[in-house]
Amino acid sequence: ALKVRDFMIREVTALPYETPLAALRLLFQERDYAGYPVVRGGVLVGVVPPSEVIRSAACSKVGELAERHLVYVYPDESVQSALERMEEAGLSRLPVVEREDPHRVVGIISRDDLLRAYLPQRN
Repeated sequence: ALKVRDFMIREVTALPYETPLAALRLLFQERDYAGYPVVRGGVLVGVVPPSEVIRSAACSKVGELAERHLVYVYPDESVQSALERMEEAGLSRLPVVEREDPHRVVGIISRDDLLRAYLPQRN
């Protein structure tokens, strides 16, 4: 079966807990990318969904929003399982963490990355 590790991106941009929400809004505008993992002291606290960024007050810290959305997948998880978790959480990207150390982010996976698993392989 196809696994998350086969499709995840290993270079992850994680935001510090204290990052102002205004800075995250700028990142969203500069890059067509949403769902940054948020860490505090190297430990995953959650993910900030784009919908929360739009609704929340500019004075908030990203960590305060991320704590409500601690969702992740494991590298050895199936692609199908990861897609289901994304759907349940209403997110298009999830952090990937090790089973032995679920606070350490080792990658990130997007819905597009996972859907590629179902496309026919070209040789």
